[in-house]
Amino acid sequence: MLLWTEKYRPRKLDEIIGQASAIEKIREWIRKVRDGTNKKALLLYGPPGTGKTSAAHAIAKELDFDPIEINASEAAAGEKLKSVISNLGAPSLFGRRRLIIIDEADALSSSEAREIARLAEKLVASCPIVITVNDMYKNVPPEIRRISEPVKFNRLRWTTIRSVLASIARKEGVNISLDVLKEIAVNSSGDLRAAINDLQTICQGSLELVSELGKRVGQRDVEKGIFDLLKAVLISEKCGYSKIVMRNLHLEPRFVFRWVEENLPLFYKDPKALCAAYNALSMADLFFKRASETGDMSLLAYSIDMMTFGVCSSKLKKPTGGWIKFRFPGIIKRRSATKEIRKEEKEVALMLAKKLHISSSKVIGEIFPMIREDIKRGGHLLEHISHEIGIPKEKLKEVIS
Repeated sequence: MLLWTEKYRPRKLDEIIGQASAIEKIREWIRKVRDGTNKKALLLYGPPGTGKTSAAHAIAKELDFDPIEINASEAAAGEKLKSVISNLGAPSLFGRRRLIIIDEADALSSSEAREIARLAEKLVASCPIVITVNDMYKNVPPEIRRISEPVKFNRLRWTTIRSVLASIARKEGVNISLDVLKEIAVNSSGDLRAAINDLQTICQGSLELVSELGKRVGQRDVEKGIFDLLKAVLISEKCGYSKIVMRNLHLEPRFVFRWVEENLPLFYKDPKALCAAYNALSMADLFFKRASETGDMSLLAYSIDMMTFGVCSSKLKKPTGGWIKFRFPGIIKRRSATKEIRKEEKEVALMLAKKLHISSSKVIGEIFPMIREDIKRGGHLLEHISHEIGIPKEKLKEVIS
């Protein structure tokens, strides 16, 4: 049994919802490809979960081309593209032309992006290219933008997401209220893929998961990173903003706690401020422990408040003294003893990524938390995934847990 994000993935451009303007521009680009007048790659940009990758594969299907996907977040995309170019003369498995899809191109380094742009510019006339990114102006160099025709994908309305969730629930024979579907849709912040993951978790687990999912895996916005949070907590004087940034992260709160803990003494030099901040962190740690012992995930909200607003409000004044480099948590570096387990986790993530046509980082960040919740409630989803990728259930449980 496939995950619902794959089972209900749009296969045609007409099935992609909420992006009418984008689809119209894509069809114009397709016309140029068919006419032989296309001179540029197609750059699809917009928030995650809005249909960019699905659109890229739908384009290949509409053109009757074989898609060759290069995920920029996985490996040296430039080297893979070179390999693709060198084999373009050979016929494809079905004798069709090829469409190159460069997914998550904003994960490329500057040098890789320039190399991709150089190769793509030579290639695009004979082999059309579709590039996907989250933000066209962040981490996407001008070389890529120069060779591309941009098409914007908008963040989806919660009402649109709710209608999709309702349709999936009907097809799965699940009776779930519109109020619950609304909460899932609102928590997803316009990310349809995330909303479908949450729906499947709830339908195979418990409706009591709704509020927990809203705190732990809702409010996703990949544009916010750990450095944004550290700046908001340790440097900014607007402490309320630190809670907003935290809500926009799709990282485990305990992982964020380690980052704040590691970098706190680098910024807070006043003994009173440092003492107050560590008191706030100790309270956050106590709430983490209590939540783990009792299973009451609502306590995580107090942990988050203490390690963001609590730490931020402990400073007496804005830190000064020039630029300071954030330091990676030493306790995480010392996890070398679990290196083999993490390697296995990565291998499982890669297997699922190929099945779902997403990056392994998305699998680890979005799919693994869903599977962990499923394990607590009987492991029905775990069993299906075990069958799909051919890994024994107990081994899979050991790796993901």
